[in-house]
Amino acid sequence: MLNRKYYPFERNSYYFGKLLTAKDFEAEQKYFNDKRRFMNRLTGANGIVAGLGVIMADDASIIVQAGCAWDASGREMVVPETKVIKLSTIDGFSQLTTSSAFLGISYAEQPADEVYSVMSEDDANVKYNKVREQYKLTLLDENLVASIPSPLDEFVSRTVIYSDHDVELIQHTPKFVPRGCDAVSYTHLRAHE
Repeated sequence: MLNRKYYPFERNSYYFGKLLTAKDFEAEQKYFNDKRRFMNRLTGANGIVAGLGVIMADDASIIVQAGCAWDASGREMVVPETKVIKLSTIDGFSQLTTSSAFLGISYAEQPADEVYSVMSEDDANVKYNKVREQYKLTLLDENLVASIPSPLDEFVSRTVIYSDHDVELIQHTPKFVPRGCDAVSYTHLRAHE
């Protein structure tokens, strides 16, 4: 579900003798999921909530630590346990063209608990009792990822002073300086791989 319009909120109204169908139970789940995701979005935070450290295990593997993140729709992505993952098994690995990449996490759902359905409308008579919420990892080339604005971008100007095929020299200077304070800028050297 990519729709981020969670409101107006509508919940079931129960009364004695009400016939409940699958549609009613789905509406009940949707109500509580939409409320929770709406509240997640109101915090103004999407991204890592806790944990999710990533460590290089070796040249071909990473260690993803247990943790939780929210996507822009407020959906939770939970990595329940720390695990070692081969880079070649992550979506996007085969499309990498440079040695520098971003690792992304996104929300995913998978049908679970296969059951036989007597009233199935198709010939397979197979349905799924549950939907498992999970996550998906993706690798993207650094040059394909849009520049992620930093909260400091509106206060600090970034100027490339020198660049060639080996190094880049960048100067950071505050855009605003309080009266009576000295302006401080810093320069850092970034080596290209």
